[in-house]
Amino acid sequence: MSYDVDIGEFSAGYTSNVATMFHKHIRHGDKTGVQALDGLTGRTAGVILSHAIEALHAESCSYERPGLSHYDSPNGWGNATGAVLFLARILGACHRYPRSIVRVSY
Repeated sequence: MSYDVDIGEFSAGYTSNVATMFHKHIRHGDKTGVQALDGLTGRTAGVILSHAIEALHAESCSYERPGLSHYDSPNGWGNATGAVLFLARILGACHRYPRSIVRVSY
């Protein structure tokens, strides 16, 4: 399974095998994970994604547990690096299409 995200002319997908990372760091109201972005404008989703990426950076610099490899999928289908790049690509699209609506399918 994968998360498929569309906004404006942008479309991308990434495996749900790293969902734990997405649910820990992406939050809007009572919703978590990439699904929390569904129905939001690019402007609103961009703010949420900026916070998520900042939190991931801070976590990766932690002295207790440096890096993000603990989110890597044990079956090899998906890793934290690819997931962060996926979020960064969505963030870029949110900046390009701030008035468009984000659509997430799972």
